[in-house]
Amino acid sequence: MSDVTYYLKSGEEIEAEQVEIVEGLTGETLYESDERRAMLKAQTYGFAMLGRYIDNKAKNNFLRTCTEETINDFGDFKNLDRTVA
Repeated sequence: MSDVTYYLKSGEEIEAEQVEIVEGLTGETLYESDERRAMLKAQTYGFAMLGRYIDNKAKNNFLRTCTEETINDFGDFKNLDRTVA
């Protein structure tokens, strides 16, 4: 299931979005040494870990509850080669 991803954002993407939002609201540029940016980096780590947790749980729940037919249909939808499994 490593080819299937439910949560697609990386930590860098999350951080860039947060910085863009804060800069848009305040009208100020957040430089690397800004303490507000350091706070955003800490939040980004938490959001990235939560995203990985969601991705892992979604894969586990999918595998736990699906049937063979569902797995084949999902593999066809995601263009995954099922002959390896």
